[in-house]
Amino acid sequence: MLLRLWVASLAAGLAVHQVRGATVKVDIANFSFTPQIVTINTGDTVEWIMQDQATEHNVVSTTPAGILGSPLLMVGQTYSFTFQTPGTYDYECSLHTFMTGTVIVQDAAVDQPPSVSLSSPADGTVVAAPFNGLLQATAADPDGTVTNVSFLANGTLLGAATQSPFNLAVTNLAAGTYALTAVAIDNGGISTTSSPVTLFVDAPPTVSITAPTNGAVLPAPFTGTLQVSASDSDGTVTNVGFFAGGALLGNATQAPFNLTVSNLAAGAYTLSAVATDDRGLQTISTPVSITVVSSLMVAITSPTNDTLFVTGTNVTLLAAASEAGEAVAQVAFYQERFNPGPVPPSYSLLGSVTNPPYSLTLTNVLPGFIHIVAQATDLLGATNLSAGVRLIVYTPVRFGSISRAADGTVQVNFTGTSFVIETSPDLQTWTQATNGPTQNADGSWTLEDTSTRTNTVRFYRARHVFHEILPL
Repeated sequence: MLLRLWVASLAAGLAVHQVRGATVKVDIANFSFTPQIVTINTGDTVEWIMQDQATEHNVVSTTPAGILGSPLLMVGQTYSFTFQTPGTYDYECSLHTFMTGTVIVQDAAVDQPPSVSLSSPADGTVVAAPFNGLLQATAADPDGTVTNVSFLANGTLLGAATQSPFNLAVTNLAAGTYALTAVAIDNGGISTTSSPVTLFVDAPPTVSITAPTNGAVLPAPFTGTLQVSASDSDGTVTNVGFFAGGALLGNATQAPFNLTVSNLAAGAYTLSAVATDDRGLQTISTPVSITVVSSLMVAITSPTNDTLFVTGTNVTLLAAASEAGEAVAQVAFYQERFNPGPVPPSYSLLGSVTNPPYSLTLTNVLPGFIHIVAQATDLLGATNLSAGVRLIVYTPVRFGSISRAADGTVQVNFTGTSFVIETSPDLQTWTQATNGPTQNADGSWTLEDTSTRTNTVRFYRARHVFHEILPL
């Protein structure tokens, strides 16, 4: 930038215009240097321009001497000098010593460079390919503003941010190793490059379970090999973990990535495998569902379902239990009780037997419905539950006294459980009694039949009815 400086003489003295610039012009005219005093920065240049005609002038240092020394200048000629050292430089025209001037050189203001660092991702971060994420930089300028932050990967520009926060979203960055840098530029055009951050964009491993296959049914307790196919396109697979329903079964650290499992109990399992590569990335396989079916068999063989028993009798329970290739450790008999709503049944242990024949006697059974199940356990702790058997225990009806009141009402007294009372006038047609019976404090029953007021003959019988009401 070229600046022309002018000076005006005032009665009170000399007014000096001090102008700074990369190049400052001083006119040599009318036997004077205009402006007479200039102030510049180190590295700036002063150019003297000869404008007087029919004479000659020069520029020669007086203090310090020997710095400036131009030839004699004719009109239109110039002389330039670049000042590198701060100080005050006085000069004159050696032909006309009344012509004097001064150059004041001061240190140039130094533009402090901006600071910049990558704050995310951290150095050594490993991400899955392709990488979609945010690059974040922290940038500041101590004596100005940051106007631009450019983001580079291995020297190639990814993009730039022109205002804070200085972030850049990148998409589909392919697998590879990248040296990320950020370059900040301030309002003076000074730039700073951050320290590099290494980003590993890693292709994740692949893994799939090859055996057993999805939906496989296996014998319990299952002992066998779980097999997977695992690989990594840009590295190596260092570990494959095998899981059943989220529980770790074991690990394989080298190919072939197989795992032997032993004594897997009966049940339904969801198997999965997790492969880890040499940079720590993991991939979970598609789950495989298997069913391990127990060969442990148990069934109640006696009594059969809904067998009737009289109150107070003894009932012998008999179960059959076996398992292919294994011994049965015990058979336990339970009474099953149903609970309301979604609550599962509860079980009360009646007794257990360790040797065949697997039988247990219930003594003095009480009236009602008794649900019995048997559970077999083998030497490995595997269990299996039998189908349930319902026992019906009742007290037979026994008629007691029969009397007739003065109004013809017949009163019948009897004992028993699980019954309905029916009446008949002729032993051919029977109908259920409609007004009773009622239970007495001692557990007996009384039926008052008012229909006998018009029918002189009435026959009575009890019919056992077994109806169980289960909780909803």
